[in-house]
Formats: sequence, C-alpha cells, structure tokens
Amino acid sequence: MLLPRFISRQFSACILVFAIVGLPALRVDAQTSRDPLTIDQAEAVRDTGDKPVERVKLYMKFIEERTTEIHKLAVDPRAQAPNSRLHNLMEEFTRLADELQDNLETYSEEHADIRKPLKELVEHTTRWKASLQEPKPSADYDFARKTAMDTADSTTELAQKMLTAQEQYFGKKPSK
Repeated sequence: MLLPRFISRQFSACILVFAIVGLPALRVDAQTSRDPLTIDQAEAVRDTGDKPVERVKLYMKFIEERTTEIHKLAVDPRAQAPNSRLHNLMEEFTRLADELQDNLETYSEEHADIRKPLKELVEHTTRWKASLQEPKPSADYDFARKTAMDTADSTTELAQKMLTAQEQYFGKKPSK
C-alpha cells in the first residue's frame, strides 16, 4: 500500500513542477511563434486561396509593409525602442517570406502561371534586402537580420528559378 501512495505523491510533485516551470515556457514559445498577419490580412490570404497571382501579390504587399517600417525606424532618430521593433519586424519578414516561398512551391507543382508576379518579386527582393541592411548593426537584432537576409536571398533564388522554369513550361507565351 505504500508504493501507490509514493507514486501518487511523485506524480503530484511532477505535475506541480511542470505547472511552475513548464507552463511559462510554453507561453513564451507561443508568443515567439505569433502569426505576423493581422486577422484581416489572414482573411485576405484565405480569400485568395484559388487565385495564385493575387495571393503572391498579397504576400509581397505584406512583406513590403514590413520593409517600409524597417526603413522608417532606421532613419527616425526619435523612434521609441527601435531595436525591439526592428527585431520583431525582421522576424515577421522572415515568417512572411517563408510563407510566400511555400506558396510559390505549391504553385510550381500545380503549374500555375505566375510569371508576372515572379518578375515583380525578383525586383522587390532587391529593395527588401536594401531595407534590411539599413539599420545600424545591433546585437538586439543582428541574428534576426541575418535570418531575414538569408530568407530574402532564397526567395530571390526561388523566384528566378521558377520564372525560368515557367517561361519554358508555358512556351514563352506572354503572361496575363
């Protein structure tokens, strides 16, 4: 009879330790993986589920908003807590660009004709990289910047490869 009582106490102690140590850690993890899209933006993305060209342009618009805000923070000497905001914006940029790449890969597999937005995307990524480089170096966001730059580079590379493949697949027909 002592063994079940001992196990019960051990189990209770484990639950208590998890509640004290584990739950706050889960909360922090949930905060760091926050969706970069607002509710309206997420709804707009859902509404373009069957419209590849519009969806790609929508993601480009959301990414452009982040890079514009990064630029504003980089040049505004009066900005409040710019390092933390820059860090968050760079992480949002990375998550949005990753989502865009996932969508591009899906559209590539489906042979959706997205040549026109791909051309625009290649042009946009050049500006995005310039915006990401604008803020002065800081330990507060340098890792987030490096990750964002890597993602911008891979987005450019993917868009260029897909554009070439699409032009071959669609026989160099003019895009819509």
